[in-house]
Formats: sequence, structure tokens, C-alpha cells
Amino acid sequence: MLQERQCKNCGTLFMGGPRAYYCPVCRQDRKKQQKAEYVQRVLSGVVRRIGSIDICKRCGETYTVQGGLQMFCTVCGPIHHQELDRDTSLEYYHVNKEAINPLRNKVRKLQRNSNLRECSYCAKLFMPQSRQQKYCHDNCRSLAYRKRRIEQATQKLCPQCGKPWTEPLPNARGKRPAHCKVCQDYYKQRYKKQKQTR
Repeated sequence: MLQERQCKNCGTLFMGGPRAYYCPVCRQDRKKQQKAEYVQRVLSGVVRRIGSIDICKRCGETYTVQGGLQMFCTVCGPIHHQELDRDTSLEYYHVNKEAINPLRNKVRKLQRNSNLRECSYCAKLFMPQSRQQKYCHDNCRSLAYRKRRIEQATQKLCPQCGKPWTEPLPNARGKRPAHCKVCQDYYKQRYKKQKQTR
């Protein structure tokens, strides 16, 4: 969202997005400086080439470099950008909360008086279609699910029960099940009980 920002270099006010830190004049100076630094890195041989392999700084998996500033794989990249947006938004909120809070309180009053709900992922207000709906859109639901799966994979947790992963037995086709041995045993017992009651 375009708002009035203050340049970190010269202090002048300008219109810019959430990650616009410098005014147009200072930005041009920084571009010249960055280009000179890049030329020095090329001459010294410390430059990643497009198409080379690097390690993701978030999950540790390897990925193919698609841009000079890329630090994350294709899965972790969107999650990192959303976290960065959230952090910069919080920083902006703490500086400008006297102006933001009255408007936010009006929205919350409207929300209490209507059936609007806040999305569990992007915090946007939406009209739910059912009592169980937590996300405003399918994209938010899939992004939240992907984020949860990555967190569970990095922490070695079962995606079904959320408890520490216990290595399961392979299924009848020889494939590894999506949930741990504890969940596997639980579903087997439940299936047996359902079969007996039929």
C-alpha cells in the first residue's frame, strides 16, 4: 500500500510501498553504489551465476538460483516475504498507532455487529459461508496448510496429530504413509471397530 514514508538516508518524505526505505534521489545513488560493488564482486569471482545450485537459508534444501537476490527455495520464498511484510507492518503500526487504532476500532465494532470474520492467515475481513470457515480464500487456506507442513517437516512432527514423528510401517503398496505410526495404529483400530459394528 502506497503511504507517506521517510527516507532513511536524507530524511525527506515521499510516497512509497511497505519496503520503500529511500527517496527517489537516494535510491539512484544507492543503485550506482550497488552496481560498483557488483562489478568488484564479479572481478573478484564471488558471484552466484543464474542456474547454479545454492542452499535455502530457511529449510536447508538445495535450489536452483533464479535471481541475484534469491536466498530461499520456491516453497520458503513466499512464506519469508509474508513474514517480512508482517514485521514491517508491525513496525509501521507501532509508530503510527494513534492514527490507526480509531479506524481499527470502527472496523471491529462493525465486525461485532455483523457476521464478518477475520481470515486466520491474512487477517482480512470476509463473510463466511459456514461456521467452520477460517480462511477468506482457497489461496490463504493452501498457503496456511503449506506453511504448517513445512514447520512440521522441519520440526519432525506428524501432520495428522502434531506430535513427534514415529516412523510408520510402509502400507500395502510399499509407500510411506503420510502420518506417523501412532496415527497409523489408531486408524487401524478404528477401522476394526467400525467393521465389527456393521
